[in-house]
Amino acid sequence: RSSNGKQFDASAKLNILKQTNLCPIVLSTYSAIFFAHPSENDRQQSDYDLLNQLSFSNQLIIARKFTSELSLVLLPTHIHLNRFSAGTSADPLFMGVGGRYKVTKKVSVNGEYFYALSTMTELHQNMLSVGVDIETGGHVFSLHLSNSRGMNEQAFLAQTTGQWLEGDIYFGFNISRVFSW
Repeated sequence: RSSNGKQFDASAKLNILKQTNLCPIVLSTYSAIFFAHPSENDRQQSDYDLLNQLSFSNQLIIARKFTSELSLVLLPTHIHLNRFSAGTSADPLFMGVGGRYKVTKKVSVNGEYFYALSTMTELHQNMLSVGVDIETGGHVFSLHLSNSRGMNEQAFLAQTTGQWLEGDIYFGFNISRVFSW
């Protein structure tokens, strides 16, 4: 659950290729679904439709680990918005690039930039984020500075309005744990 916009989300990732001596890249797909919890005021509107609270994202992850410290990624991304502004696309496309540099065995510095390939609102800004990940064994603590208030794809791609040079910098904190079987 994301506190920004009171959104619930679920995601899945499928690894297609693994980087080896024969294959120079990692190739994965990532998909997510988002449900924005409607306010009481939203539910009272005559044109209210529960389906308008849903949005989806699909992403191709093309990554390469160049050294034990440096990894880079290319992220072509599609989002489907059931609710969108007039004059914009319900299915915007984005191209993202990112990188990770491991400073120590447990600490890395990360950066990510997404460029909107589709028509967005006049207020829309491309997302730029820098951060630090701290691994503690079972958890990863992520500290981010970004021009986006949200940390999920629907929020940081389609709803970013902050401008770095105007001081619109937001601090984000995330704790993640991977469960595998």
